[in-house]
Amino acid sequence: MEQWKRWHRELLFSLEDIRLEVVVSELMMGEHIKEEEVFFSPNGGFHRIVDNDIAALHAPGKTTRKTDRAFFEVNRKGIYDGLPESVFHQSRTNKSFRTLSEIKSEMAYQNRVEEDARTFFSPLDHEIIYMKCLIEINERRKTSDILSSTKEEGLKKFWEIPNMFNEKERGRLMLLLPLSYRISSSLDLAAQAMKTVLDIDIDITEEVMAFDIDDDSASMRLGHRQLGVDILTSGADDFTDKQLIIKLGPMGIVEASNYAPGQLGATKMSYLAEYFLPADRFYHLDILIQEEEQFMELNDEGSYTRLGVSTILN
Repeated sequence: MEQWKRWHRELLFSLEDIRLEVVVSELMMGEHIKEEEVFFSPNGGFHRIVDNDIAALHAPGKTTRKTDRAFFEVNRKGIYDGLPESVFHQSRTNKSFRTLSEIKSEMAYQNRVEEDARTFFSPLDHEIIYMKCLIEINERRKTSDILSSTKEEGLKKFWEIPNMFNEKERGRLMLLLPLSYRISSSLDLAAQAMKTVLDIDIDITEEVMAFDIDDDSASMRLGHRQLGVDILTSGADDFTDKQLIIKLGPMGIVEASNYAPGQLGATKMSYLAEYFLPADRFYHLDILIQEEEQFMELNDEGSYTRLGVSTILN
């Protein structure tokens, strides 16, 4: 009895709108409850627009039905709500004008008819919702199999995910790649997908691309430049092309070195960008270093040189 009260309080004061199937599947997979210990009942869904999916969780014996099962009341439509109103409700009189007592009596009668109809369909409503819970449990088990990447060899061969990704990353990719057509339409979704696969903080923004223009017209020779490509006739430069800035981190210096050009992390990012970013957009990696490790900076003085850092042999 105490567990039902505790779960009722958690659901009542929770700000998250969690589907019934998710809650019940979690409890069943954790072997906290069994199917014969719960009963599901839709209440019509009138309050769904302002309330959570789970309206209430009543402990066994605490409802008018006096059932020995816990009672999940759900803000959803049942079979009764999907049938025409005239199937159950008919006016008992054809009088044009009624007294207040007659109106109250008619409303009480129609309410009893509705309650009886919902009670009649309640076993079917329960089975429909319970089947949805079983579907949720089955999807979770299939997801666990994919994430473990010990099965689903057909999916591995279909997507041909490179071996540079570890087992966990390949499992997550197999869940996300079928949705790449939707993910690529939103930068927020793309950032979430990359973060899910690589387990690092990722943020994607866009900015106007910078172009270097040679204003030294004296060095131009006829036929060496193309109007509209690398030279302009006159006026202020106005560039509208944008590129994506993928910010990684903050992270440690050792981890950041993995995302340098040519390294494994950068190669993974290139693979993910092909699927999760629009094909017509350029991107640039911006690696953020943790503040406590930002103890080295390049000297920007002209007299300072260091082989391999600011100068190279040519």
